[in-house]
Amino acid sequence: MKKFRLLDLFCGAGGAGMGYHMAGFDVVGVDSQPQPRYPFEFHQADALSFLKKHWREFDVIHASPPCQFYARITRLSGRPSDHPDLLKPTIDLLEKIGKPYVVENVMDAPLENYLMLCGTMFGLKVFRHRKFVTKPAIMLSPRSCNHYGRSSNGGLNGDQRHPDAPFITVVGSVHPIAKARAAMQIDWMNRAELVQSIPPAYTKWIGEQLLQMELKPMKPKSRIRKTYHAPKPNEEMQRHARCQFCGGKGADMETELVVSKAGLRYRVPKSHPQCKQSILSLSLSFSSRMIGEAFSAL
Repeated sequence: MKKFRLLDLFCGAGGAGMGYHMAGFDVVGVDSQPQPRYPFEFHQADALSFLKKHWREFDVIHASPPCQFYARITRLSGRPSDHPDLLKPTIDLLEKIGKPYVVENVMDAPLENYLMLCGTMFGLKVFRHRKFVTKPAIMLSPRSCNHYGRSSNGGLNGDQRHPDAPFITVVGSVHPIAKARAAMQIDWMNRAELVQSIPPAYTKWIGEQLLQMELKPMKPKSRIRKTYHAPKPNEEMQRHARCQFCGGKGADMETELVVSKAGLRYRVPKSHPQCKQSILSLSLSFSSRMIGEAFSAL
């Protein structure tokens, strides 16, 4: 059975990548910063530049663009403008490439038709909501959130509220780190890496859904110009020698097919040289209103 290759863009220390690996993908990570604890093949590079050069080598692409521009904590403690907004450029490039993809980001990110996942959906002791946009689309989450208990929250210098709470919210200077690692099911990251990651359970589940679908590269979108093709003349049309451009009858039975510069096709009596000349002079700027008027006489 073929093992699909997955490109993990903006990979960080590999929370998402580990989930796809557990689902059965061959994972390759890319990040602009060194990631010494990333558990799979890693390339330090600009993610979008790497994607433009190597996208043909992969079956599926996952992207987790930096979330600081949209994160609530940034609006409280800093300025969003200090951070790059790479979400839209990433999605635009993925759409242009046309391969199956997954984009992940925080809840305040302006994603449409998204799937929301939380740790409680997978039996984890962590409150961590994230949006996912997938193509092909995954419409339903595995189950609903279940925030039935309190959550301990990391604070400055390790201070926290409700230290004995069954759940934990992994943000900032989360403490104790052992409880956070256990809740996220991540044992190889330090605190700074952990607060930027997502539980592997999220992408393991997404990867399993993708593998149940037919993972075939989608064709890139292309602009298709619609061209009117005049019907072939039947016996009745030939007998009356009616002009498809002006609607009038010809003086004889003979007609010819005239094609304009815009690709429009008309069957015209040979006795209508003025119609032929008009058709040949039509260009791509010929409006649909004028075309409608021309055909209304038929």
